Amino acid sequence: MSAAALSALDEARFGLRIAKASPADAAEWDAARAYCARHEVRLLIARIDAAHLALAQRMERDGARLTDVLLQYRASRARRPAVAAGDRVRVRACAPREAERIGDLARQCFRNYASHYRADARLDPAACDEVYADWARRACAERAVADTVLVAERAGEWLGFAALRLLEPV
Repeated sequence: MSAAALSALDEARFGLRIAKASPADAAEWDAARAYCARHEVRLLIARIDAAHLALAQRMERDGARLTDVLLQYRASRARRPAVAAGDRVRVRACAPREAERIGDLARQCFRNYASHYRADARLDPAACDEVYADWARRACAERAVADTVLVAERAGEWLGFAALRLLEPV
């Protein structure tokens, strides 16, 4: 894997040269910084494991700012959530043809969300909010983004959604 990579999607959204990286140690962080210098990157979105405290502190010393925390949960096997009798909440897979509707729901759910995008005053707040609507639409329609999107609904009203992607075989 390369040290960093340009993000054409984010560049198109915000009009800045943006790259993404996932350094696991100081050497990879240095390589990502060098990549950004060579490619005139204005914003680097770097994701690291929370267990790498020394790396996070090094990144801060080098001028990086913590702007967001991403939680990932792992389960040994999937279980169907318990639903009270008569509650009539149904959880089902979202069909690709419902991509626009899931985008609308995400837009409502993530309005004014304090994300790493919103933490950067150079980025348009409306475009920051639209990132999540776009992500949800693509998660519903493209298997490269999510393996499945689940929708919770009651009486035709969508209550929430979850985009799921299997990171390693079970």
